Amino acid sequence: MGKIVKVSISIALLFSLYSCGLLGIEGFLDSGYVDENGQYVPKVSNFKLKNKKDCQHPNQLDTINVYKMILMYNGVELIYPNINMTSSEESSFIKEINESLKFIRFFSKGRCLAFSIPSKDYFGNQNQLREKDLNPNNTNYSKNYYCSDSTGRNIEIESFVYGDGYGRYIRINYTLNTTGDTLFFVSPYTKIIYVKEYIPSNWKRNIVNW
Repeated sequence: MGKIVKVSISIALLFSLYSCGLLGIEGFLDSGYVDENGQYVPKVSNFKLKNKKDCQHPNQLDTINVYKMILMYNGVELIYPNINMTSSEESSFIKEINESLKFIRFFSKGRCLAFSIPSKDYFGNQNQLREKDLNPNNTNYSKNYYCSDSTGRNIEIESFVYGDGYGRYIRINYTLNTTGDTLFFVSPYTKIIYVKEYIPSNWKRNIVNW
């Protein structure tokens, strides 16, 4: 039970955004469980984008480095990063957003990894991405699938997440810029921007087996 609670907290951001109408996502309910890596996964995999035959994998999409979230807007209001939160923001999902650094790492063959690390270390210093943070088997990480259309600009990511007592498949649409270094999510209520962050070339290349 404790593990499921931990998983639900790790994706509370996603469902906070969903319930507040910030993200335009589609999904359906399914049952899931916490696997040996501490990740919430479906009991029977039913990802629609897994090995989808007509998917395109854009040449400009970086499958070596990572994309890091740098900005999030709720309407015109900047909610990440937010270093001067009001008392109401301190007790809302905005605080949780600002307590972690969020990344997406793409791989070939339509696989990607969504993960986050604490924004600060034990001493209150700003955290930096470490080699061990790229291990796809870390607790609470999300092993996902992606697909692009023929333009190579529109990228759809499918995930399986926990919330309200259920597992849910969700698909979120992003836009990649022409140079491949910036990823956008834009809806009537929200704008999220990821930019490419380079990782050292001598870091271990993890096995992608999902």
